[in-house]
Amino acid sequence: MKKIILSLSLALLWLISSAQTTELQEYLNKLEGVEFVKIDSGEKFNEFYELLITQPLDHKNPDKGSFKQRVFLSLKCKRRPVVLVTEGYNAHRAVRPDYTTELTRILDANQIFVEHRYFGKSLPEDMDYQYLTIENAANDHHRVVELFKPFFKAKWVNTGISKGGQTAMYHRYFFPNDVDASVPYVGPLMFSKEDERFYDHLNNIGTKKCRKDIHNFQKLMLKNKEELLPKFIEGNKAKGYTYRKGYEHGYEYMVLEYSFAFWQWGSACANIPDKTVGMDSVYKHWEKIVGYGYLAEPKTKDGFSFMVQAMTDFGYYGYDVSEFKRLLDVVKKHDYDFVLPEGVELIYKPELMQKVKRFLQTKGDRMLYIYGEVDPYTSQAVELTGECDAVKYVLEGGSHSTRIRNFPKDVQEEMFKKLEAWLDVDITYEFPK
Repeated sequence: MKKIILSLSLALLWLISSAQTTELQEYLNKLEGVEFVKIDSGEKFNEFYELLITQPLDHKNPDKGSFKQRVFLSLKCKRRPVVLVTEGYNAHRAVRPDYTTELTRILDANQIFVEHRYFGKSLPEDMDYQYLTIENAANDHHRVVELFKPFFKAKWVNTGISKGGQTAMYHRYFFPNDVDASVPYVGPLMFSKEDERFYDHLNNIGTKKCRKDIHNFQKLMLKNKEELLPKFIEGNKAKGYTYRKGYEHGYEYMVLEYSFAFWQWGSACANIPDKTVGMDSVYKHWEKIVGYGYLAEPKTKDGFSFMVQAMTDFGYYGYDVSEFKRLLDVVKKHDYDFVLPEGVELIYKPELMQKVKRFLQTKGDRMLYIYGEVDPYTSQAVELTGECDAVKYVLEGGSHSTRIRNFPKDVQEEMFKKLEAWLDVDITYEFPK
């Protein structure tokens, strides 16, 4: 009988202790404007939460309204560093409890993954684009830091990929002391709505033969538009994509996109087909490199958000239509008006990017930049002048998917030593073979 009572007592104690809130839960309970749900933590973390943080639409004028920003918080140990992921788009991939960035694994760190305003589920009721600015987004990240620095007192590092890499740089520009270091991956710094450095890159990257083969492939696609356009229409309809100016306009634009996409993802020059393989194989190659959806009519509420930012704050790239003038029937000049919200005035302001550039060159300490050599966005890489403690690594032959793991081991060790010095940690991580 005594054994039964003892067993019941132990079981009761276990139930009571398991029902008790953790230290992090108690901390979250005290935060104003923060809703949270505890989720199964998976195998890589001890606790995992989905948060909704109430953010002002305009941080300078909080009375303009607010929205709820989705954030995923993964706890390893409060004494470990924090990787702040300044995502440039939605946070859908971070829903998985075991999702980690490369940097999180390297540092064996906690992770705070912040969905970008006006993307995913971090949407205001009224998509008033005047509040979708780099400065407001940087303030979103600053508030996240302010909320959690009292709990996570170890070193902080922000990071992001592509637009997320840009976002990490902008965060450092507006709030240089929020984090102790930054690792932006393949993040461009562009200076106009159609930065001409992209053209220089596309005209010089790779071999002369490869560039000619790319050009000839695009000409082949345009010359055979009558045969290939029905395939394009069928492929888009299957995925539910339409184009504001019609499928033919979309087809010509996507043929122009081919050269950019080819180099962005590091495609092989030897795989570029010519007419001898037949139009079916030609189209399948294009489909593999470019695919569907880019520059199509938005299907979601956040569908305009990227291009609005590009055309107002951080710039973008364009297409040299003069190269194919005689073969283009509907695209006579390049612009992005067909993928921008109608009736909304957008004014590009180049001054901010110049200020960010100068800051990163003179005051952007403890920043480690990662780029891939053939990626067109590398033509917009941050140009270091030696005026601050920052390093840049460009992977030979690397594409937009370049990560630390792609570099030779001796170069990885160089990067690790930098991070160890900046973050006061010991890095023992080794990439799986």
